[in-house]
Amino acid sequence: MFNGRQQNGGNDSTYNQAENIHINNYGLSSDPLIDNDIGILNEIFDYIFGRLEETYTQTVNDRGDLTDLKKKIELNFSSEERITIIETFYRNWPRKDLVEEFIAREAEINQPKVDALIDMVQSDFMRLKHTGYPRTKVESNEVIQELAINYLPRGKRRNPEYVANAKAIILYLFEVCYFGKVTDEQQKNLEDYFGISNR
Repeated sequence: MFNGRQQNGGNDSTYNQAENIHINNYGLSSDPLIDNDIGILNEIFDYIFGRLEETYTQTVNDRGDLTDLKKKIELNFSSEERITIIETFYRNWPRKDLVEEFIAREAEINQPKVDALIDMVQSDFMRLKHTGYPRTKVESNEVIQELAINYLPRGKRRNPEYVANAKAIILYLFEVCYFGKVTDEQQKNLEDYFGISNR
């Protein structure tokens, strides 16, 4: 898990020498905001992974051919909603990149745990959208917000830094096509990956 850092309240945090395997991969940063985000992401992932059972769910692991983000946003949001989601991406881009690194490193250690996380987010997305298919149009920024809040401990759900980092997790999973409407080409790639034919 991402226990490499423990929060000591406020923005102060220290490295736990016994559990710093993930954070050491990033090295020490001279930017206290990045250090703070790493600590928050550690705590959020610990909370999420603490809720997961050790199950293995087959997911798309080949990230080489992703839907272009701009196209994906156009497919999933109305013109009014697009402005908000694009602003949200811009505000959270550095955190989203950290999330990508965290997930990649965790996948090297325990891919089934990452797959279970993806399965959980897809299940929660389908529940919110009242559908049985994770590649359904997102439509509302509120869905992103609600998914993000769902992965925070209750005491952190109104903390802006925690909400921003949880949103970064959801935005990353949206970007890499684990939920939301995808292009026809991406749909074909998913079908080919799983050996599904709709023809």
